[in-house]
Amino acid sequence: MNSATSDHESWLYAITPRYPKAKRLTSTKLPSFELIHFSDLSRTAALGARLLITPLLAGISLEILFIGDPSKANKFTSLVAAPGLLLQRLTTASPSDEQIEVALHALKAAVARDSEAMEAN
Repeated sequence: MNSATSDHESWLYAITPRYPKAKRLTSTKLPSFELIHFSDLSRTAALGARLLITPLLAGISLEILFIGDPSKANKFTSLVAAPGLLLQRLTTASPSDEQIEVALHALKAAVARDSEAMEAN
């Protein structure tokens, strides 16, 4: 039995969930700042305008995420979410077993290091 097989049978691999690639509740949307053109303003004014509009855009984005909640899905929200889900399908891939193995080893090392730091304090 090689190390990859033994790791796959370990408790870490057993707790690794398998999820679909496409998720409705993600914020992978077109950056809103690129839709707002501030070229007529000075650099300072453009920065100030962007800082002022950020909370508004964040709130609107959050509401859009809530509307797209799969538990409340209807035909309209499914239609609105379809382009984003298609883009996710084109731009994402499920991790390979080797990638999961590396991630689990990194997690294990981070947890061990964190535990050592907690014990030292």
